[in-house]
Amino acid sequence: MGAKEDFMTRVNDLYRFEAIQGHLGWDQETIMPAKGAKARGEILAWLAGQRHSRLIDEKMGSLIQELEQTEHDDYFSANLKEMRRKYDEAVKLPTEFVSEFTKVRSEALLAWQQARSESDFSKFAPHLQKLIDLTHKKIEYLGCEHTPYDVLLDEYEVGMTVEDYDPLFSGLKARLVPLLGRIMESGTEIPRLPEEMVFPADAQEKFCNKVSQAMGFDFEAGRMDRSTHPFCAGLWPDDTRFTTRFDEKDPFSCLYAVMHESGHGVYEQGLPREYSFSPVGGAISLGVHESQSRFWEKTQNW
Repeated sequence: MGAKEDFMTRVNDLYRFEAIQGHLGWDQETIMPAKGAKARGEILAWLAGQRHSRLIDEKMGSLIQELEQTEHDDYFSANLKEMRRKYDEAVKLPTEFVSEFTKVRSEALLAWQQARSESDFSKFAPHLQKLIDLTHKKIEYLGCEHTPYDVLLDEYEVGMTVEDYDPLFSGLKARLVPLLGRIMESGTEIPRLPEEMVFPADAQEKFCNKVSQAMGFDFEAGRMDRSTHPFCAGLWPDDTRFTTRFDEKDPFSCLYAVMHESGHGVYEQGLPREYSFSPVGGAISLGVHESQSRFWEKTQNW
């Protein structure tokens, strides 16, 4: 096996690990029984550690270095560039830390679900503090030149910084804050549905399925389920899953959630199948992803 083939085999395996983690994460938030949380956390932590160990393997590093010495086509060059970035970041993080972070995050999910259902933040607070502490530790490992938040931004919008975004948000703030003030002073009330009206969850589900299909979501390559908070899990283009939740007094909360998550789903289903399990086969950034979901969600205002 040549260096290119060896490299891509290793890359494909890393993304298969991500797919397994994503599938277990979807299951955890939808149908997993509550008592399965402890074992699921341990499994996810183990998987995270295994994937990380393979990513920072010395052979992976030497393959990247070797392949950087020669010219390649655009597809391979893009994969190589992205894996160099991921490798350089990953080698700064101890495998034990990666596993621990994953386990704490898994435990926090169950605590958050319980706290939300009981409207008791105190049940989630200690878990949130652990996550914050570990995030600070991660920033220390990775290092930052200017502000710690730059490190976190780079996880979702590669290369962007607080300095890049501050002018954008300052401009928005200057116009939106006065606008919000005028709206609040106007005394205008949002129209509300009559209290006696009930919208059965099953009926909402059928309607939302039709809306999602009309948007272009392929239910032969995806599905809709229920969860505490709506999300979309793009395992790969032919297995894209999103969730929603139902309020029988407020059908619009479900409808808008479905439009939003279907937007994510349509984007995931449109990714190039021939590049699955590699960097160039994934979403370009969280910002682009959100642009697709928000575009559809906000069509109800047009």
